Amino acid sequence: MIDDYGVTATDFVPSMLSVFAGSVDRQQIASLRHVFVIGGAIPAATVRDFAEISAARVHNCMGRPRPRCRSPTPTAPCCRT
Repeated sequence: MIDDYGVTATDFVPSMLSVFAGSVDRQQIASLRHVFVIGGAIPAATVRDFAEISAARVHNCMGRPRPRCRSPTPTAPCCRT
C-alpha cells in the first residue's frame, strides 16, 4: 500500500518498526524516503533489519521534542539528521 500511494514518509514506535521490517518486501516500500521513530530508543538490530529492505532515512525522535516530529515536514530539531 505504501508504494501504491507513493507514500514518502511515515512514523512508527520502535517495536512496530521491527515488526514492519520483518513483514514487507523492498518493492512494497520503494517510495518511502523518511521513517520517523518516536517514543523510545531504536535497537541497532531494528535499524539494520530496516536498512536491508529500504534506503529510507530513519530519524530517531526519542525524547522530549518528539511531538514536533509528527509535523507534515521533517524540519523539527529532533528530525534533522
